[in-house]
Amino acid sequence: MYESKGMAIGAFLGAYLGIFCVVTIVIAVISIIANWKVYTKSGREGWKCLIPVYNVYVLYDMVWETKQFWIYFGLMIGSAVFTALGSNLFVTLVILALNIAILVWSIRLLHHLSVCFGHGPAFTVGLLLLNTVFVMILAFGDSKYCRQTEKVLGDSIKEEPEKDTEA
Repeated sequence: MYESKGMAIGAFLGAYLGIFCVVTIVIAVISIIANWKVYTKSGREGWKCLIPVYNVYVLYDMVWETKQFWIYFGLMIGSAVFTALGSNLFVTLVILALNIAILVWSIRLLHHLSVCFGHGPAFTVGLLLLNTVFVMILAFGDSKYCRQTEKVLGDSIKEEPEKDTEA
């Protein structure tokens, strides 16, 4: 069928790359739909999950505090600035420390998300390791959004005021 092994390998790689792209696009679309649903379950507009940086700000507002977002954002900017500075030992250690802090802040955000939907530390691990699957569980499962107080989370978090439905 093919005149050489090179053509056969090229055809195989092309088909593999095509399938990989289709699967990646399907997972991205499912992830967007799941995030949209999580945002709407929490009373936010779903489109807010589509805008880079703003979606993280809204997520921090949804499950934690916006001041925590600004700390996270500062860590991200600091990491980018130090990465651009070069690579001596001091800069490398600062970048390492900033990246560890970013990882810790991200895990804490996932834990807050887990708790706000009524789950515990095991669900947080699931969100960390299989994010798309566990966000789909939050979105399409029977998890209910209920903003937790500082007693549950162990640090400061503002409670949303109750909305008066009697008009």
